Amino acid sequence: MGPVFDASAPCTAVLLFFFLSGWLQPVRGKVLAWKQFLFFIIPLIIWNLVQIIITWNSASFTITKAITELGGLPTFHNANYVLWFLDELAWYSLFLPLIHRIPVKLRITFVIFALWAGNLYWPQSWYIPKCANSISFFILGTICQSLKREQVRNFFFHCSWLITLVALAYFSHPLITSDTFELPNASHSPLYSIAGCICILSYGATIERFLPWLARLLSSVAPAIFFMYAAHIPAFTLYSIMATRWHIPSLPPQIFPVYSVIFMGIAFIIFKLAQRSRCHSLLAWVFLYKSKQAPSLH
Repeated sequence: MGPVFDASAPCTAVLLFFFLSGWLQPVRGKVLAWKQFLFFIIPLIIWNLVQIIITWNSASFTITKAITELGGLPTFHNANYVLWFLDELAWYSLFLPLIHRIPVKLRITFVIFALWAGNLYWPQSWYIPKCANSISFFILGTICQSLKREQVRNFFFHCSWLITLVALAYFSHPLITSDTFELPNASHSPLYSIAGCICILSYGATIERFLPWLARLLSSVAPAIFFMYAAHIPAFTLYSIMATRWHIPSLPPQIFPVYSVIFMGIAFIIFKLAQRSRCHSLLAWVFLYKSKQAPSLH
């Protein structure tokens, strides 16, 4: 549960996104696989293009650099670097029909080997374990598709009680509560990430069962959260350029929570306006949102 409680939580969040994408994506042949590929690639290119346009007048800007940062190939660096996972997810989705033809036992064997071998090479390379972790969690999601939805929901629901007891026992231990104790760095540990994903999904299943209104609220703001996540890099870049050019003071750290709330509110309003006007292309390309909601744990 390390990533849930320390600064490496984003590692769990991204891998959880890969897991849910592998689990909830329907498999209906090559045509749908290409649609899923475009569903992830087009928003990536659009947000990269926004970042490139903002920085085109910088000293480091070149046409070659702009083309390679436009997105679409996992080996290239994205201009909007926080969206690195979209290009990998797009390519995984393209091969989803082929993945589902592989027997479940063979997929499990591959996941175990990939997590072990990928993280074994972490001291020499950052890219190998990143890809090994992302494709492993994506394939773990496809394995869950072979199970009944009710079985998966009950598993995560019952895990929530066990995780709560383990967390209480863990953090009430005298060694853990001492001033000298530091949580281990779990940024690249698949075991910690798996535990973190189970923890988040377990509490998600509990919220769906006992607090359905909260589950609906979280579902309604999810697209706005993606918009805010994708737009904060261009927004901060634009502010930095304006601050340098017009000698605007830097934003103090204390204002970041206020900034996040305001940005979230603006994103939610834009999303609702686009949803009301039925701008399906805008919803898909900017908010990574489909009009037909993905199935829940129920």
